[in-house]
Amino acid sequence: MLNYKSFQKGGKVSVWIGDFATYDDFDSYLSIGGQFELDFGFLLDELNLPESTVEESSESIQNLVNGFSWSDSYTESVIQAASRIGINKATTMVVFHNFEFDSSKVRVDPKALLVFLGTFSFS
Repeated sequence: MLNYKSFQKGGKVSVWIGDFATYDDFDSYLSIGGQFELDFGFLLDELNLPESTVEESSESIQNLVNGFSWSDSYTESVIQAASRIGINKATTMVVFHNFEFDSSKVRVDPKALLVFLGTFSFS
C-alpha cells in the first residue's frame, strides 16, 4: 500500500463522490486505518486529511462542490466528470487538495463506497 506522500502534488485536487446516509458512517469509513485506505490503496496522513461533506439528502454536484476551498477553479470540471459517468446527485464528497491520485499505481476495489471522479487543477 502506498503512502499519502506518493500522490502529493501542488495545484491539484482529487475528488471522490458517494452516498453515505450519515456522517458517522462516513467518518468510520474515512478514518485512519479504515476501509477507504483499503478501497483506494493508500494510507491517509493524519496531518493532511481531506475536506468532506455528507448531506442529509442527495444534492446536485454543484451544490456539493461549492463549499470547498478554491472550488471556483474546479467546480465545472467536477460537474462534467460526474456527468460523464452518470452521476448528477450525491450526498457525499471528499476533496484532497495538493494531491494527484493515480489509480493506475494502486488496486482500487470496484465495490468501494466512494467513486473517484478525477484529479483537477485548482488555483
